[in-house]
Amino acid sequence: MGRLSIAIDRAKEGEQDLDAVLQMGDKASDNLQILYETGAITTQTYEKLRDVLDQTSLELADNGKVTDDTTKEFEQATAVVARYTEALKNIGPEVLAKGPESVAKALRDQLSAQQALDQNKQGSQGVIENLNSQLNVENIIKITTSIGQLAFAWQSFQNLGSL
Repeated sequence: MGRLSIAIDRAKEGEQDLDAVLQMGDKASDNLQILYETGAITTQTYEKLRDVLDQTSLELADNGKVTDDTTKEFEQATAVVARYTEALKNIGPEVLAKGPESVAKALRDQLSAQQALDQNKQGSQGVIENLNSQLNVENIIKITTSIGQLAFAWQSFQNLGSL
C-alpha cells in the first residue's frame, strides 16, 4: 500500500484532511516544474508526469477518492519526481548555471551512481545474511558439542561414584 492509498484511507477515517493529500500532489507538481525548468527531464517526461499528477488531483477534488490505477500511477510518478528532485539537490550550482545539457548529464551520472550504490547495498545484504546463517550453524555446533561434553562428564562422574 503506497503513501497515497494510506493518506486517502486516513482522510476517509477522519485522521487526515483530504487537503493534505492534495498538497502531496501539489508538492510533486512544484518539484516537477523545477525539474523541467532546469532541464533535468525532457518535455515528454514532464507532460506524462504532469498528466498523472493532474488526473489524480482532479479525481480527488471531484470525488474525494481515486481509482486503483490512478493511485498506482500517482505513486510511481511521485517516486520518479522525488528521485530526480533528490538527485538535483546533490548537483552543485555551478552545474545548474551551465545549462540544461549539463544538468541532464549530471543527473544521469548521479542517478546511475545511486543505482549502483543501491545494488551494492543489496549485494552486501546477501553477504551479511550468509554470514549470519553460518554463525547460526556454528553456534548450533558449539551447543551440540557442549551437550556431548556435559554428558561425558556426567557419565564419568557417575562411574566414579560406583567405584
